[in-house]
Amino acid sequence: MQEALFWLHAILLGIGLMFEYDLLRIFRKFVRHRAFWIGAEDFFYWLFGAFFIFRLLYTHNHGVIRWFAVAGVFVGMLLYQRIASKWVIRLLTRVIGWTARVLHKPCAFLARTIRRVLRFLNNNRKKVTTFLKKRLKKREKTGRMETSKKGGARRRASGKAVQKKKKTSK
Repeated sequence: MQEALFWLHAILLGIGLMFEYDLLRIFRKFVRHRAFWIGAEDFFYWLFGAFFIFRLLYTHNHGVIRWFAVAGVFVGMLLYQRIASKWVIRLLTRVIGWTARVLHKPCAFLARTIRRVLRFLNNNRKKVTTFLKKRLKKREKTGRMETSKKGGARRRASGKAVQKKKKTSK
């Protein structure tokens, strides 16, 4: 029973690894890049895959390599590749493509607006900074005056209340 469960986990790990590789392939469809980066992506994918295969072997078999487990990972990868890979890639490519088309115009508008604002701020840097400094100084002055008035009013009110208590106690 233990070996059957171990075999099933190995097959599921193979399916998961191939699904992740399909995600990497979809990413490569939308973001084109050179052979160096493709090689680097593959290297890190297989490093990631080796970590999970080692983790499977370690948790189920205390790190002893059982070739039927490695074969189970291979069988899972092969099953996924033959049965589901083509459909998953088509479906996710369509969903991501549709989402990109829907979001393209609002994102492009937002990017243009941000660029215009940044360009305006950069071209008028001195004017903007002096304007902001003046506004900050005005706020600072009015803020000080308001707090000092409130504090004085409180002190006066509390003093009057104390005087009234003294008069009533006599």
